[in-house]
Amino acid sequence: MTRFRTFYGLILIIAVLWACEEDDSNSSLPSVEPQVSKSAAETNQPTKEQPTPKVDITETSFPPAYHGNATLEERIAVADVIAHVRLLTIQPSAEKYDPVAFKGQTTPVAEQPFTPALRFTFDVVEYLKSGDNPPNRLTAMVGSLDRYDMESEALTAAGDLLTQRNTQWDTREAIIFLTNESTAYPATSASDLYFMSLLDFGRGFGDMYSVASERNRIWLPSTTTANAQVSGELRFYLEEPGSSPVQASSRQGNSAAQSTSTAQTIALSALRTNIASVNTMLGTSRAQEICVLLKLKREREWSFLRALGDEPISNREFHKTLESGQPAGTVVFLQLFLNLLIDGETLSTVEWFEGKGADLIRKGEVISSRTEVKSLSNSFHASGGRFHYTREWATHPWETVRPVPQGIYNLRWKQQGALRSICDTDTDDTNWDFPMTIQVDGPQGALHEALFDPLTDGSAIAADSTIGKLEPASFTVANGNPATIHRISYDSGGVTTTISPVTVLTGHRLDFIELDGSTSLSLQADDAIRDSDNHTLAWPMSEQPWHDGDLLMLRITRVVP
Repeated sequence: MTRFRTFYGLILIIAVLWACEEDDSNSSLPSVEPQVSKSAAETNQPTKEQPTPKVDITETSFPPAYHGNATLEERIAVADVIAHVRLLTIQPSAEKYDPVAFKGQTTPVAEQPFTPALRFTFDVVEYLKSGDNPPNRLTAMVGSLDRYDMESEALTAAGDLLTQRNTQWDTREAIIFLTNESTAYPATSASDLYFMSLLDFGRGFGDMYSVASERNRIWLPSTTTANAQVSGELRFYLEEPGSSPVQASSRQGNSAAQSTSTAQTIALSALRTNIASVNTMLGTSRAQEICVLLKLKREREWSFLRALGDEPISNREFHKTLESGQPAGTVVFLQLFLNLLIDGETLSTVEWFEGKGADLIRKGEVISSRTEVKSLSNSFHASGGRFHYTREWATHPWETVRPVPQGIYNLRWKQQGALRSICDTDTDDTNWDFPMTIQVDGPQGALHEALFDPLTDGSAIAADSTIGKLEPASFTVANGNPATIHRISYDSGGVTTTISPVTVLTGHRLDFIELDGSTSLSLQADDAIRDSDNHTLAWPMSEQPWHDGDLLMLRITRVVP
């Protein structure tokens, strides 16, 4: 568990700092017994002959990280078509595959490898979600990530995939979730070919579409067998009866096999309600759609990690250490900020600090930037990069706005994601809320440090608790007794400080530090004119050492003989 927490803690922190929405993966995969399937002779799907290109197929594709099975809401949100269907035929096929489509790029047709695939033909009983004028019979492709330079080799491999399918639900009516096309499989751009998901046992993805899928159950068979009498409303399985769930709930002890009576199901009316709810969330803009998909993905991942006992990321703390009195613009830390560019609209991540010292740091100018095309396709909606958008990364420093006095500054580091304001209105106003401690250490011998912002006070340039800023004004001396600076001013040709006890500064020096970190004025306490009755120390001075509105830092340091 320690390794798990360390690994996923690192992944989640990187996700915050990079705002990334990377693909998910898992090494634990369901085993599927080889089954007898329908032959190609039962189908009437044409096979197009393609020239045989010379292709480098050394690039390895890894299964995305596993963070729990896709929720029903995710499956609904991604699908262009949700249909109640009956399976007619399954045909192995060799398809062209574009390995860089998920990056928003295109490989020349002559250089695209062949990949094994299966084409499913269904009769549609009813559409629950679709475009205009949907067909009564449709064909959907289940793709693979294996690559071959010969079409015949890919077709042979497709036959092997066909024989490995679990066919026990083929005769039942089912609910399927399809996308209009996958940019990774160019053939799906045709209006009569939809894309379903992946079936790729060899590369570790396994069954990525049936009710037996560990990740993406987008084939939900009826609880009633073919030609059986239906009593009441037709229901469909949301999980495979007889299986041992590998979801987060099973890791909490519920690992017993599901019986037919206990397996989770859904009625058509409930599914329609869920579809309507998700469609309302998706809205009409592409930014809204992508926001909802990212939100659902994040909710699934967090739920999965919490069920495993991992700490919520909001409990993680950050700690930084600085030296006091450094010039304005001193970098506290560097961070990547994210802008999303969607259909000409720029959506920016907003971050800020709250708490003591929050006003002492700011986001600096861009140090470096880069852009990349990102796809939302992953193991839960393997649509081959259909959800493209541009991410613009910019490295900004969080830097000081002035020399900072010694002390411990307890902050809340907060972030509102680039898409937060679009679709996350049902939760609080931040994506992330981290405790962050900045420890500022003064030099050896420093008794006290404070912010000093003088303002005009009648004829004097002064600072105290009511005029200007002297913060903090109170401190503890070496013997543990309290001391307070009540006022510092320039008036009548001198600098005067009111302090109690007036003897506390004996043997110390007062340095006034400018924005650039330099010391503009040093006053030796032992050289001052002491007025014990009025608790003042005064230094004659012909020239005014500071002006109204200056931002200074006061440092009181013990003088070493």
